[in-house]
Amino acid sequence: MAAERPVGYENKHLEVPQNSAVVDNVTNTYGIFFWQVQSTQTIVSKESHLKSGDFNPDNLYSVTTTERFVAIDLKRPTNIANLSKIKQIEKQYFDICASLSNLGCSPLDNYSSEPKKQMNWILLFIFFGLWIVPAILYWIYVGKKHTKALGQWKQLKTQLDGLLNDNKSVLNLPS
Repeated sequence: MAAERPVGYENKHLEVPQNSAVVDNVTNTYGIFFWQVQSTQTIVSKESHLKSGDFNPDNLYSVTTTERFVAIDLKRPTNIANLSKIKQIEKQYFDICASLSNLGCSPLDNYSSEPKKQMNWILLFIFFGLWIVPAILYWIYVGKKHTKALGQWKQLKTQLDGLLNDNKSVLNLPS
């Protein structure tokens, strides 16, 4: 009788902002791809240094910066059926998510809210104060840019949803 091989694991370490909604979203998203939470830890990093004054270099003052984040350690067994297919789907999923994030969409609502119009109101008022034609041209430019971003968002969101729906049998998703 052959001895069973021990289960191997692959590990992943993530650092996310200290926000319970973000932490929950990250752990749930990685859970789709069979990652299991091994540990979480809130990290508070403080750094202090002395800085000289702007007007009088002889004046020294202390500067302290604090950074807070949550470290998440994940593990995934390496003996999962279709692991290579799962890794391929995982890469496609996070590539699409990165593109959606670059458009300004939020992962907290599963990228369901469309990207916001990025209008620089100060620039618009400066153009409007100088002459109305540059203001109108800027308004049209921003509108076209937003329309293009909406088209990209719809296409990427459809790809993301289709990727998950088409692979429910392979992934850790209910049918």
